[in-house]
Amino acid sequence: MKHLIYTIMLLLFISSLAAQGFDVEFQPKTLMVNGFSTFDVDPLNPQAQPLLSTLRVSNNGAMQHFDLQVQIKWNNVVIVAEGEALFRSISELGAGATLNLSNRDLVSNESGMYLISETNIDLMQAVSSYPTLEDALLAGYFPDGNLELHVAIKAQSESEWEDSDVFTLVIRNAGSIFLSSPGNRINQVPAVISGLPLSFIWNSVATPFNDQYLLIKEFAPNEMPESQSVQSRGAVVFHQKSESGFAEYLPFKDGCYYAWQVYTPLHDGSNPYSPDLRNPNSPKRLESDWFVFRYAEDELGEMISQEMLGFLSQIQNQELLNLLLKGFKPTGEVILDGRSYKGDEALAILESLVGKNLQIEIKD
Repeated sequence: MKHLIYTIMLLLFISSLAAQGFDVEFQPKTLMVNGFSTFDVDPLNPQAQPLLSTLRVSNNGAMQHFDLQVQIKWNNVVIVAEGEALFRSISELGAGATLNLSNRDLVSNESGMYLISETNIDLMQAVSSYPTLEDALLAGYFPDGNLELHVAIKAQSESEWEDSDVFTLVIRNAGSIFLSSPGNRINQVPAVISGLPLSFIWNSVATPFNDQYLLIKEFAPNEMPESQSVQSRGAVVFHQKSESGFAEYLPFKDGCYYAWQVYTPLHDGSNPYSPDLRNPNSPKRLESDWFVFRYAEDELGEMISQEMLGFLSQIQNQELLNLLLKGFKPTGEVILDGRSYKGDEALAILESLVGKNLQIEIKD
């Protein structure tokens, strides 16, 4: 019985010892951005850094001073190694008390309100052995990757670090957005498009948080959109998060002009991505050029068919020429990779085939 009591007392003693000391926790632990500037982690000007995360320091023991160690990593590259960034508390932290610090306190060559800095972080010197990262930082931004802030804490009287935590900034840079079809770049002669549905196709960097929004505006037949007025005029007929290849039966009107654009809201250190707080109308966004087309009903089909006939005649294939001589006419539709194209899009595909060596098989 005595052994059992001693064992219980020993376990309680060990549990009490384990509860002593300091612990740290980042909140939030992760943020996502599609643009992050080198100057957003400038240790020479910490107060200019955006507030990314709060480090909660808790003291579970007696009132005492504490030490902090900070490491910075980008993917597998160690930018600031163990022992290179050390901080000491200016004041003792009371028993059961907590203290909130931010990245401005932790990525700093300066002493602040709570910490004495014993470090001299030089980011450019630290990454000089990694040309890709160095070139990007010289250009003013961090490349794609995970930027990690590792923190360890201990009482100043202790020799071993007692607790640690990691804050991760996920960087996936948004690139230029290039529109493909339908239509032509604004201020050029608008393409005439017919048939439904229309497929809106563009190229851009796709990630889980580089959200892409498709904006389509309608203009009257006597009001061809121009670059000076497209932002302020026209009626919005579609404005939703979309993916390239978007195709729905939207109510396009015969003779009307349509201008469309794709954009990605920009999320940097001051405006990180949050799935619950997305704002597609944010003024900070990456935009494509505008494309413009004029929609026409199928009465243009005959004219398109004649133009297609001309391109097919230029394709030097005897079996195809024999069909045309027998009176066969194109329907005005080109099917490529399982997708249907009509109007100017179909003509452009056929025109691209003229002069090429093709193997054509005629089927029923």
